Amino acid sequence: MSKLQIDPEKAEEKIDEFIKQAEGLLELSYEKGKQEKKEMETRLDNFAKTAFSDGEEKKDNLYPDVVTGAIGLNSKQRQNRYEDQINRKLRNLKAWKEQVELEKSSTEEKAKIEKMKEEVEEEKLESERRENVAEQKYHGAVIELLDLQRDRIKENEKTSKEITEMKKEIQDIKELLEKVLEEKEGENDE
Repeated sequence: MSKLQIDPEKAEEKIDEFIKQAEGLLELSYEKGKQEKKEMETRLDNFAKTAFSDGEEKKDNLYPDVVTGAIGLNSKQRQNRYEDQINRKLRNLKAWKEQVELEKSSTEEKAKIEKMKEEVEEEKLESERRENVAEQKYHGAVIELLDLQRDRIKENEKTSKEITEMKKEIQDIKELLEKVLEEKEGENDE
């Protein structure tokens, strides 16, 4: 599988330049465009080898399998051959451009997915943080309730102790009154 080895934006820009140049060459005659075509082919070969992992194969696809010489061809045949070669390059360049666009959109989709994963992870961490805060608040409230309950129990114990002491004092007063009444009755009997 062919992989792009350079920045997709730069590759697309360069391919667009080659397409524009090839379309310009089609407007020229063989005689006027042959030198510029040779220069473009050299640059195209280098670009293919540099930009794509299967650059050699892409470079080979730019040229026909059977190369026939221009010797012995009349000017119309040379022009047709010249245009066929440029059209072949244009077809390949357009295919390369589609590949670059697909890889670029794939890279963009991967970046979006990565960003979504990061956002989900951040939300998960925030959720866990909030859960911890809520749990701490819950435990804090439980501790506060336990403190209040303990204070009430202490207050109840204090009140119970006071009631017990009061009962004892009342019992002591009762016993003292009974004793005083018995003594008065004993004095009255005498």
